[in-house]
Amino acid sequence: MLKQYFFLFFITLSIQAQLLPPIQSYSPDEYNAANQNWAITQSEEKDIFFANNDGLLKFKGKEVVQLYIRDRIASITRPVRELKGLEIIELEPGESKKVNFNISERLLRFYSANDLWEAEPGFFDIDNIEALNYQLYINY
Repeated sequence: MLKQYFFLFFITLSIQAQLLPPIQSYSPDEYNAANQNWAITQSEEKDIFFANNDGLLKFKGKEVVQLYIRDRIASITRPVRELKGLEIIELEPGESKKVNFNISERLLRFYSANDLWEAEPGFFDIDNIEALNYQLYINY
């Protein structure tokens, strides 16, 4: 009998040790559910966003715009994708913004086999986390 109490006690401790976040349930009416939710996300501020057949629920938020560059033919092995630019923008509901990145020679530098920061002319792929894909030839 004492073994059973210890067993239950340790099981209870191990469950509490998982540090699971508190779960709060919402009814479909509370978050304007449609017949299909195809994206649900939560911000660091704990706001929850739902995208469904009725559209994205409109809240103010922030977007992280990322710029990736790939040197297609480099003198040394380079990463397939390098994060070279990052900008955090704040958007109002339904708003869109244009973000500009200046792709300079300095941005394209890498630590070469000559132990120097160098940039080479050549073909570069430019993209972001979304669907943008652009190819560019740069010559200094």
